[in-house]
Amino acid sequence: MGGIGQVLTDWLCEKGARHIVLLGRSDIKPDQLNTLTEYSKAGVHIRYMSVDVTDYNALQQVITSVQADGPPLRGIFHCAGVLDDGLLMNYDASRLEQVMSPKMTGAWHLHTLTLDLGMDLFVLFSSVASAVGTAGQGGYAAANAGLDALAAIRRAKGLPGISINWGPWA
Repeated sequence: MGGIGQVLTDWLCEKGARHIVLLGRSDIKPDQLNTLTEYSKAGVHIRYMSVDVTDYNALQQVITSVQADGPPLRGIFHCAGVLDDGLLMNYDASRLEQVMSPKMTGAWHLHTLTLDLGMDLFVLFSSVASAVGTAGQGGYAAANAGLDALAAIRRAKGLPGISINWGPWA
């Protein structure tokens, strides 16, 4: 339900999606609940579930619930990300993990938990930083390069997978 998620959800609805499950690390806020109500009035069934995608067991429970309670899961858009700019020489393992885990660990969990679902889409929101790098964003660039590699692995296995290397967001 963050900025990128909101834009993506609007786009999916405009393109005709009628069943959407949104995941987020935190509980839904009152203004976000109003947005979900507006989608519902427009005929879109949106379900919000609070889960940390780095928690394999919790994510597995969410995917099991989604599969049991609705239409089959047909696609994933993975938009998670954390920024913590700084020179790598000033990073410690904890700081690097904070940046890499939501993107890479989350993406890997989504990948492994949905391998047998026959999905149509597996879209990873990466960054141009993975290709060109940016000063002070080494951890972020590495995490996004990992997403790019996972998409390539999926395609090599005949699975859907694309990693979009977004530029700066307005």
